[in-house]
Amino acid sequence: MDKITMAVAIISNQVKNGADLQEQLNTYQCPAGLGTLSDTEKDDVKVLVKNKLDFQRAMDYAEVEDPALIIDIFGHEEWYGNWLTENTNNHTTHYYWLTLKRFLEDQLQTKYSAYDAGEIVKSIDVASTKVIGRMESPSRYEFSTKGLVVGHVQSGKTANFTAVIAKAVDAGYRLIIVLTGIHSNLRAQTQTRLDKELTGEPGEQGLSHVDVPPMEYRQWVRTTDHERDFDQMKLSKLEVYASGRRPILVVMKKNCPVMDRFITWVEKAPEEIRMKIPLLLIDDEADQASIDTNYSKDTDPTETNQRIRKIIGEFPRNVYVGYTATPFANLLIDMNITHSNLGPDLYPRNFIVSLPRPKGYMGAEQVFTQGCRKHYVREIPPDEVALYNSSRAAQARRSPSQITPNLEKAILKIEHHMFHKSLKSIISPPFKIISFFVFFR
Repeated sequence: MDKITMAVAIISNQVKNGADLQEQLNTYQCPAGLGTLSDTEKDDVKVLVKNKLDFQRAMDYAEVEDPALIIDIFGHEEWYGNWLTENTNNHTTHYYWLTLKRFLEDQLQTKYSAYDAGEIVKSIDVASTKVIGRMESPSRYEFSTKGLVVGHVQSGKTANFTAVIAKAVDAGYRLIIVLTGIHSNLRAQTQTRLDKELTGEPGEQGLSHVDVPPMEYRQWVRTTDHERDFDQMKLSKLEVYASGRRPILVVMKKNCPVMDRFITWVEKAPEEIRMKIPLLLIDDEADQASIDTNYSKDTDPTETNQRIRKIIGEFPRNVYVGYTATPFANLLIDMNITHSNLGPDLYPRNFIVSLPRPKGYMGAEQVFTQGCRKHYVREIPPDEVALYNSSRAAQARRSPSQITPNLEKAILKIEHHMFHKSLKSIISPPFKIISFFVFFR
């Protein structure tokens, strides 16, 4: 911990307990013989302490919307509330969540005020606790839980499951699998995000990220990276990783050959090893590829659905949580369908969590029903409708260079704007009035 960070931590704690900030700055003595703070350092620490206290005030007092929850209590044993109570002051136990929380605190304050950043992190904290509270304790002998988290488009679903992962690993879950859709670019993007916020080993050079845990037993076993999907040939056996205390992270496409490689790797481990590993499987974009569209107990499930259920079945202690903004297909799964070799389908029989709309979120509801239509919606004139037809026949009838008048107008506006920006960047201030005249002449 550097000199400034240490001073902020010590002084903010004193001020929180009623001490005067300026007095603490004036009398502060750096531990380990680092001396006093210079006037410049005092100014920096003062700002950082105020920000830290504003952030903490939001975490303590801000009112955030509670996620909506539908549950089936059958078979569920409440545990997480007691676990939190027992570990309230044990920062070692909450290592991964507190590490993520500190990282979010710093990152969000580059975009928002300290109080707003605290409110956002509190919302993530509350919503992720709601999800993990419906999972089972990893110390139970055997369990199988299926849930669904529904969120708005681009509204923080990844932030939620990253926090859920951090808290789950703190509580004792050992193997984390994140299924990331069917495309390599989305898998790489999710890998980078999780490396940035959980493992501390950045997928791309130059990204800010959490620190790599200094204790080796807390460092993640990364079976994948930014460039590489799952490949058992580059890994030790599962039982080697299972013998330690390190959490295991797999970020994998919903691609059958890739998932087959993972299943083969897992099946090489003895059953008694797999029984000791609590699994959390996060299915991002859970309505894509995961659904059994064959939809009958008398026919084989679709290939991807089979493999997801096979992975789940390899671990007697497992949780499956799907994430989606469009949950209709997931909710229409027949909850009674099961297959003898795969177990029940992926219907979220244990819980459904609906994440609240984030503060300032702009979506279809706001555009079309809350007075914003005039700013974002343009009616297409009848004589232009044919130009928007994307069928092959319509494209054959059009000239290759033909575009709609409205699109041409928009492009010209963009060109003018970019031209003006480029002039401003290369012409020194005394001549800006000339560039302005040329642009609007």
